[in-house]
Amino acid sequence: MVKNLNKAKEILKTFCLVTNHIDKKELINKPKFWINKYGYFALDKKETIKFYNVAEFIRLNYDKGQLAENVSKKDIERFLLEYISEVFTLLTQNDKLKAIDNFELYINKNLKSKIENYEIFSPILNFKTKTNFIFGDMKFYPFTNDQLIEEIEFIENLYSHNNVIKEENKKEGIELCRIILSTYLNQTMFKCSYTGTTIAAKSKSYCTALLHINVLKFLYYDICNYKPEQNEVLPKNKRIKTIMKTNDSFRTTNHLPIEFNSELFDFSLIKTEKAISLSKMLEKEVKDDIEIRILSSINWAINSIEKAPTSNEESDFFDSSIYMTPNKYILSQCLLDIVIAFEALLLFKNENAKKERLKNRSVALLENTNFEKSFIIDKICELYKLRSEIIHEGKFNESPQAVYQLYLFFREIIFELIDLKKKEKIKTNAQLKKWFKDKVKMIPKIK
Repeated sequence: MVKNLNKAKEILKTFCLVTNHIDKKELINKPKFWINKYGYFALDKKETIKFYNVAEFIRLNYDKGQLAENVSKKDIERFLLEYISEVFTLLTQNDKLKAIDNFELYINKNLKSKIENYEIFSPILNFKTKTNFIFGDMKFYPFTNDQLIEEIEFIENLYSHNNVIKEENKKEGIELCRIILSTYLNQTMFKCSYTGTTIAAKSKSYCTALLHINVLKFLYYDICNYKPEQNEVLPKNKRIKTIMKTNDSFRTTNHLPIEFNSELFDFSLIKTEKAISLSKMLEKEVKDDIEIRILSSINWAINSIEKAPTSNEESDFFDSSIYMTPNKYILSQCLLDIVIAFEALLLFKNENAKKERLKNRSVALLENTNFEKSFIIDKICELYKLRSEIIHEGKFNESPQAVYQLYLFFREIIFELIDLKKKEKIKTNAQLKKWFKDKVKMIPKIK
């Protein structure tokens, strides 16, 4: 593992100084090769390992790891390929050494300079709302003609101050944006702001939007029973676009749209104490250990009850009224996802006797609720029985109802943990682990 800049430079010297521009035919069977404006290049297996070591150093260690959040792996690898190519083509050994000595300047010029502030907005399919609202760190709103006019005016203003784009191309660019944005009319949009390169900002926005949607689903599981109309099938040549705006430009990038499959008209639901607590967690830029634990486990829990069917699978609504597929493999994955949700919420790193710990900790959290201790224990035992049948016996889970009931039970534990966090001011994993340890000692031994 490369840990400092000098080590990265030494690694670059080991292949930048000896590898030359090669003929196209020599690319055959090379593990890492590329073609760019400098010509054809290739690295052998050992050099490829070195390449990825340097790329990982840039992402995780350079400048105390500051690039990891704002620059994507793809950005770094692309930069590194261009940099190596340029060094390869320098005429003298001294020129190559000078370029390697100035490696940090290349990083700052070609990576740091691409970090910008973006405002990103994109559609959420099958999510209908008639009112603007803010939840967590994101704004949601129906995309109307008035909203379209507002966004186009913003883009026109960007173009008017952009000296890079030729005047004759500005009108064409604005019209292209209008066409792209017009496809969003009557859909619900999300909007958020991020700092980073184009790829990194896009990735962060998608992950954040997906988390927000999953938390909304978690809060509104009852209204998710709404059966959406048949999804519009987009032609293969039609791509959903995301608009990304910076202070002086805009970009459109292909984007995987996020699906919700519900309507949201009762906004009193997001004003409940539970919803406000989760919204505050989402809007925090730096989340504590317990908030990360809660939000991560919600992602897994929602994944357990909403598996999108493939085109050749028949979808249906079960008694649970949650959209899943009857495919046995998919249902088994749903069960394993809810197991992960429980373990991500209540277990800590390198713990054994997971089943016993989950039983004890679930009982501890639900002590002051209406749940009987025997019911809590039975639910955890059922969870691990179904898991064992899949993992150790190779059986398929065939009961969506069982997964759904475990999901509902999981929800109760989540909300009790949120209340506990607030009441006891627990912020770290160590504090939570100690609370469990002290509390379990006071509970009669569970059989």
